[in-house]
Amino acid sequence: MTSTNFTIDNINPLIIYNPAALWIEGSKTLDPSASSYSNGGTFTVCTTKDSSASFTFNGTQVFVHGAKRSNHGPYSVTLDGTTTLFDGFSQGAIVGTLFVSPVLNFGTHIVTVSNQLNDTSRPYLDIDFITWTTIVSASGQTTAKEDTDPAFTYQPATQWGTDLSSALLTGFSSNNGHVTQATGASASLAFTGSSIAVFGSVGPNLSPYTVTLDGIPAGSFNATKQDYTAQVALYSASNLGDGNHTIELKATPASPGQFFVIDFANVVPAAAIGSTTSVSAGTGTSTPNNQRGGSPKSNIGPIIGGVVGGIVVLALRRQGSRSKNNLPSALGNEDKFHVQPLIPPAPTPYPSAAHSHSHSYSISQSQPYAASASASASASASASASASLPPLEPPRGGNSSGRRKGMPLPLPPTANVPLPIGTSRLYVPGREQDFGPLPPDYEQATEPYRGT
Repeated sequence: MTSTNFTIDNINPLIIYNPAALWIEGSKTLDPSASSYSNGGTFTVCTTKDSSASFTFNGTQVFVHGAKRSNHGPYSVTLDGTTTLFDGFSQGAIVGTLFVSPVLNFGTHIVTVSNQLNDTSRPYLDIDFITWTTIVSASGQTTAKEDTDPAFTYQPATQWGTDLSSALLTGFSSNNGHVTQATGASASLAFTGSSIAVFGSVGPNLSPYTVTLDGIPAGSFNATKQDYTAQVALYSASNLGDGNHTIELKATPASPGQFFVIDFANVVPAAAIGSTTSVSAGTGTSTPNNQRGGSPKSNIGPIIGGVVGGIVVLALRRQGSRSKNNLPSALGNEDKFHVQPLIPPAPTPYPSAAHSHSHSYSISQSQPYAASASASASASASASASASLPPLEPPRGGNSSGRRKGMPLPLPPTANVPLPIGTSRLYVPGREQDFGPLPPDYEQATEPYRGT
């Protein structure tokens, strides 16, 4: 077993925005601070009180990233039922961590960030990306099943096609996929294993859909997003038990002309899983079914984002670095559904306002909001523990250097031994005591260090 970080972008369907209609994706062209956000400047923003973004994960820690700006107000974070209030105001634009959880017992946790607007001149709250730490098996094989695999069944067959160009759909694994516009058209996959992840696309013309696993409704989801993104996890589930299973995704278009697409699926055998908690994951407007039932092998739960390590490790799309220092890829707002071994970073403060557009993506552990505390005092407290992060070598080889589906992620040459679960303090030479486990920055969470 090993501790591993997973990172998902704001557009990833595993983040549940509620109400969905009151959250919009930020503008790269109209917002002068957009370049400070990750993934070429993507973020999701709201301006209404009590609008929330929720994420459910299996793991031991979670880091929510966003911005503190002059038009941002207070927000609350609820972790497993415990709520803390924070201040999102900063005179200069600061992009970093909005919340860092303590080290948690390994298991299923829910984190919700809510807009606590109390001043109409500061109504904003945004989400950049989320990183969480979990435990996965260090070995095990993942079987990648393309949409053309005989294990997939498309019904009715006449309502499904493979002509992606006519629908202006791009970025598919192996350049193939299945697409439908018919209400009720379904894609079923029969598989043997304890975990499954099905990938497709989200975008403005992509449709809602439902998921059924082993005959049990798993929820209703929505692939409709402001921008098109390929190879997104539409659903994932783990701890299903050994044996044969069937997953069905059914298109439920909300309006004529919407598409529903299937790209590929990854299946992990029971022996390769390091977690024993069931998982289901869907799009950002999902309404998962909270019931559990069926046979013992069908342990289906509404656990969004607690993704099986083996599936995600081997489901990385074939791309180079997604560091915000890079130009955006041809796929546009790509979904950062990535993973690498945990490398505990040194603590770093938010950048100053003068460096708010710097490509050095500094972060700090957010402190609870107190009405009597000044912003400068908070910044001073963070700066007292500052340290520089080692730079990443530029990516090599572009997209062709990415890993193939089904190929395990190699351990980076500089990877540290993962922290044991339950570690409350981290010893750093030359300092009497550190602040404990600290959040990874964006580059650490999405790309392993490379040797020199």
